[in-house]
Amino acid sequence: MKEGRMLFEQILSAHHSGDEGRLEKLMEEIYTGYRPEFLSWLQREFQISAYYASEIYQKTMVIFYSNIKNGKLHTLTSKLKTYIFGIGKHVLFELRREDKGSTPYDEIPLEVQGLDLGYLEREKQQHQDSLVQLFLSKLSEKCRKILELYYFHNFSMEAIANNLNYQSEDVAKKSKYECLKRLRKLANDSSVRL
Repeated sequence: MKEGRMLFEQILSAHHSGDEGRLEKLMEEIYTGYRPEFLSWLQREFQISAYYASEIYQKTMVIFYSNIKNGKLHTLTSKLKTYIFGIGKHVLFELRREDKGSTPYDEIPLEVQGLDLGYLEREKQQHQDSLVQLFLSKLSEKCRKILELYYFHNFSMEAIANNLNYQSEDVAKKSKYECLKRLRKLANDSSVRL
């Protein structure tokens, strides 16, 4: 990743020139560049789960992006990393103050009007996809196959029964139900959340 101050200057330049494609690319670079260290720092310093750290990072990056788009941030008085981590710390403290045990962090909305948050959505989707693949890999071959055929390849239960040599469509349905139940149990028992 480029040096933070140079990256920040390029972001401002892309914003002022209206080059949304370049702005999105630069934001993605920041997002992926700081994410691992940010998540590790939050988990270590504030004893929160990887999932909540990820949610806080999402909200932090939305605020950072919004500050640029709204003209609130036009000059840095610190390193870019320090600025972003500072937003994250503020977000965490705000959430803790608001929360007081009543609202899980995963239910906090990330509503920002009029902003293109496509890169955030793609990152979140990639994260969820990798978790699904991880949990699927812990299932038996037959379970994995039936769930992949049904959910990823849109096979009908009749086609699955034929493809996997089940006695009937009903037996295939029952197997799919049991496999999905095992997958949900794996996800629920894990400290990582979808």
